[in-house]
Amino acid sequence: MKKSLNIAIGLENKILDKLTVLKNQYPEEMHWALMRASQEKLVELLNMAWLQPESFPEYPEIETSSIILPNERWQNVCTKINSYNTTGLLETMSISNLHEKMSEFYSQSSSNIAHPLSKIFMQSMVELKTMQSMKVGMLASSYQNKLWEELGYAPFKG
Repeated sequence: MKKSLNIAIGLENKILDKLTVLKNQYPEEMHWALMRASQEKLVELLNMAWLQPESFPEYPEIETSSIILPNERWQNVCTKINSYNTTGLLETMSISNLHEKMSEFYSQSSSNIAHPLSKIFMQSMVELKTMQSMKVGMLASSYQNKLWEELGYAPFKG
């Protein structure tokens, strides 16, 4: 479990670093700060879990609302996306994909852990990353909608 947590912490910190750069580069776009706050809480949770002894871990309580943050905040930043921009679209799609890949990592880790509490903790991480991906996906969809607005037509499958 420690090895999986160590790798997860390293990967999640890289996502946090990327979000920090975006937040600093585009301070007027509030969604970068929101995504960063969510990611920072998740990294804190992983760091607390890593401190637990492997033989009898007592993982920290997972407060989903403090990590994922309230829906109103996500909806609020979605409505503040007023126009399409390439960076916004590509970066939100990229971050959403990173969350999905981390969800897969936690799922695989969970499948290969024998200790029941550690397995449950990793399964909880799968759910958290899935929710993060969905929230960031909402932002990507907002950028895509602005793109279609700018083009003057809606996408369709032919």
